[in-house]
Amino acid sequence: MWRTGIVVICIQGLIILQTVSSHDGNGRKSKSRKIRPDDHHNSELIHRRSYRQLEDRGYDKLLQEFGVPASTSTDSPLASNPSVDSPSFRTSDCSSLQCDHGRICRQSTITGNAECICRSHCPLHRNPVCGSNGNWYRNRCELHRISCLEGRALHIVEDSHKDHCSHAPLHSLMHEQETTMTPTTTTTTKTTQGSLATGDSQMSDNCTTRNYGIFKEQLLMRFTDRFQSRISGNNNQLDKSRMVQALLMDFDVDKNGGLDQRELVARQAEFDEASSQCDMDELLRNEDLNADEALDLNELLAAYGLTAAALEEPATTAAPATDNNNHHSWTVVAGNSIEIPCGIHQTRSSSSTITWERNHVRLNGLAGETGLAINDRTGALYVTHAQLIQAGNYSCFDEEAGGTSADSPRRQTHSLRVLLRPEVEVERRQHFERPYGNATLKCHAVGVPTPRVKWLKNEETLEHTSAKVTGEGNKLTLPNLLYKDTGVYSCVAENEAGSSSAISSVFVVDQKDRERPLRNLLVVFHAKGVTVYEPRHCRPKFYIGSNDKIPGGSELICGENNHGCSWGSVANVMDRYVYASQPLLNRVLVISLEQMMVVQVINTDNVPVKLSYVPHLDQIWILCWTSMDDLPSKTIQVVRDASEKTLHTAIHLEPVDGRFQTVTDLFVPPVQELAHQFAHAYAVCSSQKALCKIDMKSLRFRKTVDLAAYGCRPQKISYSSLAGLVFVDCNDLQRGTPKGQLILDYLTDAVLHHDQTINGVTHISPDSRYWVNLGTDVIRVQGITENGLVYLYDVVSGFHIADVTFHPSKSNHSHDLYATALTKDQLLHLELGTNRLSTISGIGFGTGHKTDAWGNADSRFLAYTGIFGSYVASAAKSSVFLSNTDTQTINCIIGEVPQPQHGLWVDRSFH
Repeated sequence: MWRTGIVVICIQGLIILQTVSSHDGNGRKSKSRKIRPDDHHNSELIHRRSYRQLEDRGYDKLLQEFGVPASTSTDSPLASNPSVDSPSFRTSDCSSLQCDHGRICRQSTITGNAECICRSHCPLHRNPVCGSNGNWYRNRCELHRISCLEGRALHIVEDSHKDHCSHAPLHSLMHEQETTMTPTTTTTTKTTQGSLATGDSQMSDNCTTRNYGIFKEQLLMRFTDRFQSRISGNNNQLDKSRMVQALLMDFDVDKNGGLDQRELVARQAEFDEASSQCDMDELLRNEDLNADEALDLNELLAAYGLTAAALEEPATTAAPATDNNNHHSWTVVAGNSIEIPCGIHQTRSSSSTITWERNHVRLNGLAGETGLAINDRTGALYVTHAQLIQAGNYSCFDEEAGGTSADSPRRQTHSLRVLLRPEVEVERRQHFERPYGNATLKCHAVGVPTPRVKWLKNEETLEHTSAKVTGEGNKLTLPNLLYKDTGVYSCVAENEAGSSSAISSVFVVDQKDRERPLRNLLVVFHAKGVTVYEPRHCRPKFYIGSNDKIPGGSELICGENNHGCSWGSVANVMDRYVYASQPLLNRVLVISLEQMMVVQVINTDNVPVKLSYVPHLDQIWILCWTSMDDLPSKTIQVVRDASEKTLHTAIHLEPVDGRFQTVTDLFVPPVQELAHQFAHAYAVCSSQKALCKIDMKSLRFRKTVDLAAYGCRPQKISYSSLAGLVFVDCNDLQRGTPKGQLILDYLTDAVLHHDQTINGVTHISPDSRYWVNLGTDVIRVQGITENGLVYLYDVVSGFHIADVTFHPSKSNHSHDLYATALTKDQLLHLELGTNRLSTISGIGFGTGHKTDAWGNADSRFLAYTGIFGSYVASAAKSSVFLSNTDTQTINCIIGEVPQPQHGLWVDRSFH
């Protein structure tokens, strides 16, 4: 069977990480976890063992294990420095830095600054949680630690959906004998005295993940209610950090600064209201991060998403007071929690409550929709898991005290700013280059605010005098390489929310790295079937013909239609499958990228046209026209677990008043780079003058947003996770002509602005930084900031644009725009950051028709390869052109493609 391991090479004070795989009897390659940039911080022990390994076995011998011939030069890194002391870390209290779950704070040996790195270990107590990837984890800490190490977002699956992990083994139990144990086979051992029974303790059956979260909040609330007279500050108001500190002091009987199990259990009866589903010692089982069987202040604060710095100074910074101190500003990092108190004193009426508004929309009672909870007793606004879309202005007032008017002194305004810690990716983890050759390292970073990027070698400033950094740190070029240039190069991104890094190791050896296998392949859907091409030479790799039979049946790929295949839409699902709709056959085909064949047929309502994939929910959304005409009687269906190997069916949304809701169009939020997972989508209601808001998780219609007052019939909807904006391109209800654009607040659906001068089609860049509106021959570009739109410039293109796509910029960490012309053989390239316009000529002509029968660009589609890709594919009447975005030239031409309708890129590196 395949075995997977990690070889750690240590050279001149650096650590190079290599994943090694062996194979199993089934001929499958085992998956090895990705090595995170922070892994080499985990322990000094790794450093010592790595150096000893080099001394025992030699640099050349280790390189041979990677398939690289041994170097005969004495200029090898080891020869020049055979004995190196391992680095050490200075201690730091890190009290001013709050790290995300799965990370701990350490002081950098380079900068001396506190920084967050992935945890090397977690407590061994077992409170299994189900992860969103289908694996069980020992406890919450272990899930977040693995999420950090593997560089992917993981969250705990709700208790009602734990069958998601029902067949998965409990992950990462290397210290236990029963490695396949699941929570259903784990017994609960409860102790009432002494220390916790490590390895055997587990949440009680009733203390589910959801109940535990409720238990924590109720415990703190009830404690405050009972003891506030003793610990309150000015005006009888306490912030959450002080409440937690007071709880620790009150529970800590022996006054040693920590809560052990005995002290927690002793208060069980006193707080039965809060702990009816969970025992008090669940706190210890879940929050004891250093496994010392006691909760200190930092651990207790972390349990509530707080940091000790909040006890020394406010966790957020108040703006200069205006209007009698009625305006305050707050800042929170995405994923963390914050409490915003309302300083307006309630009236003495027992029915009086504090009201919170956002954009004149009342928030009380909308916690399930907005993620914002209001404490009826204190009037505070809780943001329990801050998201970018929650940034903005909030107002609080007491209605009975007359604070309803905007200028009332009995009304407070609070501005919330949400930051996002940088996320960094590098193109390649390893480069093997020959002496005197060149190495090119690419990096992409996102965050809010836009992060600053720098490159380090072995965690130190670059010593290579010829090293060239281009753009805003996008690319590092190392010319005329020497053996001493072997090392670990880190791309480090920093902003106000923190820092992140990704590494790319460079080996200078006598033999150049063998040619890398092709990763990106282009899948083209055309009238004669489906063809997969490699981009270097435009050669076909796989072909599925229109007259081929679907495996396991007698149906043809494109039916008995003599006119060829008709494809409504296509969607890439996790680079595992491609879903393709066939409107004339009332079905969706599922094509396996591993087998390169159709593996399933999903029957749908009549005329399925538009497909949209939602990765965080693993859903395919299908808009079915139900007739050959584009009428306001379309239906919506959803395919769940779209990436799984299972028998799929298309289901409808929950009925409204006993019948399935019909719509005019559907706009599912696309995947964006800022790590925001949209919860709702908008459909255009069948009345054509309102939006239907849909909860994508529950598959329910939530509410109707009436736009009739603006005379707007929605034509296209675009989303921005930054500032939480929704852009609605409108047509006149009566004439059907363009009628400007509405801007909505995604959180409350309030209309913020109606710009009647905007008459084109709007597109939002994948990083939410640019708003681009395409008119007949004018392109308008605006920047999207945390505070809204900022006009940048207009470009007269002279193009009647057919289709557009965004492509990562070569000069910064944002994106450029590429567009095909309806009647010209040119590909337009607009550098959004610099307002520089250029064209690539000779890409062929389209049909002259703007759209096909299903509303798609007629033989004029555009598709780009991804963050580090170098190609843009564009269609013509009977061919496809691949343009090189690095050289701004045509790379190759795919000829004799009958009626190319759709194209998408897939990553085959996982197959």
